[in-house]
Amino acid sequence: GETVSVGKTVSVGSGSALTVSGRGWAPATLGAVTLGGGVTTVGVLSATFAAGAMFISLFSGWTGGVWRQGAAIVVVSYIYAASIAVAGVILLAAVIWPSHHGTNTAAIVALVITLAIGGAADGVSAIFRGAILLAAVPDALRGRVQSLFSIIVTGGPRVGDVVTGAVASVFAIWSPLVAGGVAMLLVIWVLVRRTPSFREYDRDDPKP
Repeated sequence: GETVSVGKTVSVGSGSALTVSGRGWAPATLGAVTLGGGVTTVGVLSATFAAGAMFISLFSGWTGGVWRQGAAIVVVSYIYAASIAVAGVILLAAVIWPSHHGTNTAAIVALVITLAIGGAADGVSAIFRGAILLAAVPDALRGRVQSLFSIIVTGGPRVGDVVTGAVASVFAIWSPLVAGGVAMLLVIWVLVRRTPSFREYDRDDPKP
């Protein structure tokens, strides 16, 4: 039914985003290779995404007043996808205009801000995704949908790391982030077009 389609949209959309973006170690590693700074850069960049999510969670009280949760997920998903694409553009700019001082501090700062925004957007999305899965999916199917969601969230970033590394080794080091961000924007657009009930999902009337 339509209610189940909401759960599928949440799960499939999350998996697609996590897989094509390479949200795990890949962006941090690509950043360190391009911008310098070695393991320090890897550590900072790999923590930035989680830091953005944690920061937004500390000020997440406002999410309780959002009743168009489907539309909210669409908006923050676009922000997340755009942040990944912008991260790739930052790496491209660093390749075109490399730092003459070894470590490109300005580009690292820009990348930290960009990934933190992406982490914050994903954190907000996670709040609403969890709420919709609990409220909209029928009891008989909730376990299956939640299991699918957990598998995707756990495995998606790892698959994304492999894809990101492969694309970076074959093409340019910045290309997987730009391509992944653009691909996510297209996937989100297609899913929203194919499941308009998701965009119209109402928290106070939990059915599409």
